Amino acid sequence: MKRVLCGAALALFLVGCSDNVLPTRPLAAPSSSYDISDGGHGGNASFFFLPPLAPRTSFAGEFDPNVRPAVEICELGDGPAPACEMTVRTFGGQDIKVERRERHYEVVWHTGPDHLDPARVYRITVRVGGMVLGYRDVEPERHGGSSNGNGWGWGFGGSYGGSHGAGPSWFGGGAWGGPHGHDDRATSGGPDIYRFRNGSSIPIKFRIEKGALCDTGAMECNVAVIYDSVGGTVPIASGGVYFSPYSLPGYDAITVIAERVDNLLAPGEECVPGLDLPQFGPCIRIRTEPELADPLLKDAVVSVCVDPGKLPLSETQADLLHVFKWDEQDPGTVQELPNVPEAICSQTVGLRQDRSLFSRALAAVSSFFVQPAYAVHTGLGSLTKSFSRFRWALPARFSVLDGDGQAAAPGSTVAVAPAVLVQDENGDPVKDARVHWDVAAGGGSVEPLTVYSDSAGVARVDRWTLGPDYTANTVDAWGFGISDGPEPYGSPQASLTEPVVVDTGHVRFSARGCKPIFDTSFGVDGVMSPGEWDCAAHDDFTVNLPGGTTAPATVYWKNDGANLYLAVRVDAGAGNLDAALRFDFDNNGDGVADAGDDAFGITSGSGFFDDFLTAACAQGSTPGCGASDVSDGGATNGRGAIGGDAGHVVFELAHPLASGDTGHDFQLAPGDTPGFYLSLSFGQGGDAVTLWPGFRTWRHMGVAGP
Repeated sequence: MKRVLCGAALALFLVGCSDNVLPTRPLAAPSSSYDISDGGHGGNASFFFLPPLAPRTSFAGEFDPNVRPAVEICELGDGPAPACEMTVRTFGGQDIKVERRERHYEVVWHTGPDHLDPARVYRITVRVGGMVLGYRDVEPERHGGSSNGNGWGWGFGGSYGGSHGAGPSWFGGGAWGGPHGHDDRATSGGPDIYRFRNGSSIPIKFRIEKGALCDTGAMECNVAVIYDSVGGTVPIASGGVYFSPYSLPGYDAITVIAERVDNLLAPGEECVPGLDLPQFGPCIRIRTEPELADPLLKDAVVSVCVDPGKLPLSETQADLLHVFKWDEQDPGTVQELPNVPEAICSQTVGLRQDRSLFSRALAAVSSFFVQPAYAVHTGLGSLTKSFSRFRWALPARFSVLDGDGQAAAPGSTVAVAPAVLVQDENGDPVKDARVHWDVAAGGGSVEPLTVYSDSAGVARVDRWTLGPDYTANTVDAWGFGISDGPEPYGSPQASLTEPVVVDTGHVRFSARGCKPIFDTSFGVDGVMSPGEWDCAAHDDFTVNLPGGTTAPATVYWKNDGANLYLAVRVDAGAGNLDAALRFDFDNNGDGVADAGDDAFGITSGSGFFDDFLTAACAQGSTPGCGASDVSDGGATNGRGAIGGDAGHVVFELAHPLASGDTGHDFQLAPGDTPGFYLSLSFGQGGDAVTLWPGFRTWRHMGVAGP
């Protein structure tokens, strides 16, 4: 009542509301660092201080009475950008009244009990949880006595007005003049500072409009107070969040902000940053004020609504989608969340109810929305204090497709560019998964460093160039959120009941750097291991098979400085293992068969043999002519093996380059170019014989050195 009387009768106010006299001379101009931040002064466009702390202004937004603000008053330090050094008083909860009719919030600060220092400046800050909506710097007068605590005294910085100014605007008057009034003119030297009589009572009024707690420019936003005893929903058009009653950990109420923030992401930024799975639908951010220090006592549910008709996925693959959550306070952690029934999306988007996934369109939330029973979350409790973003993604795994186990000359490009295959839980290809590539060992380069899987699920680099040395080379393919195990993270998706922290999957490719024809890696076992013959020279030809058929074949040769290695691979089934292979050599490479020229090979019945060309054979024209080295006092030098599988027959042979058996074996050194031809027969009695390139039509080979 006293306030009304003072507002109604100017004389009464001047006498009864203050028993002190303020100086009539101008006060010193405030420091330029003194400030006010609200919608009228370059701050939050949906928050305004009202008279007497700020001049009256017009409003375009809708008043929001459903916010739980706090008012904090602190003493500022010195300097060009002063900060709060000491909290003087804090108001919150029922201290702050919601004046619904006048559409503002209000609390009265009785300054007398706080014994303010007139030499200091104080800041009034309005916040919701940890979010500052605005602030106003104020200064107690530097002269004159203190009020008894029941008076009202206020004024803007600058020269005080005359002794007969009009009443303050919140009493219906204009600028308040006189020794107890304010002057709406800005003080020279900086922004207005509100001056008041030390010991007086100051009405702190402010207006919060809908959107004040939203991120500027958010596509959709809704703010609501969730009371612990009731719970409730905070919906937006693209989703929202639901809280069960009695789920808040130590709060009777919190303010919840639900936003769609697709448009606020920086160029190239993703809703779930770093997640290499393809993402779909809107980006939803849920946050609370204050930020919760502990997990909720009961699950909350976050909805991310998606129109299934707009997804570039089959219905089967769309039903594998899950919500993934990223936490701003722990940016290295991403969680896949279980799907649960919900009621927001069907109301806001009108999704078909016959789609099991999209009639739910929901995830049981991690972040601050999980039960302590979730083991993953109890180990990551700090995540409960974060701002969190949510979006759909398609879980996937990857594996080597081809390009592994190769060999090539140092500094050269491998023949087959490495590739991975990205698949979903059902083994169907996943398009637009992002796969990263890095050289892990050996040097060299791989290009490009990032590849997106195509419609067949294949992510292949353009080229892999080996390092400069004769050594092992490795390249890693990796993807954050892409599993390198037999199943995607969170599988089986339909039965996922707890949040899963996703990891980075890795797939490794290997290759050897080797000199062409010269190679120290070998095995004579009838098995062509991956990369074993990649550094060898080779030629393709056609062999005759029993029954008048033919098959493609390849002959390989290489050496390691001590031995010559030969191999023949025939694209024929294992039923053709009844075979014999012989190599005849022109030791000196002059194109003429001479006595003492080497010949060796292998048969399926007798194994490896080591022969030489006799003088009679050299003069004759019969393939396979010769005598064993042992029969002429020499020795059998070398070894061989025949192997095969359902698709190939493989012959592998080794013979010393210079055995010392000079009368029967070749004695080769680096730089020599001996010639050879081979004879290959299949079936009993050799009813299918191949001579390649032809009888004594020599294929010259080079002998390489280290």
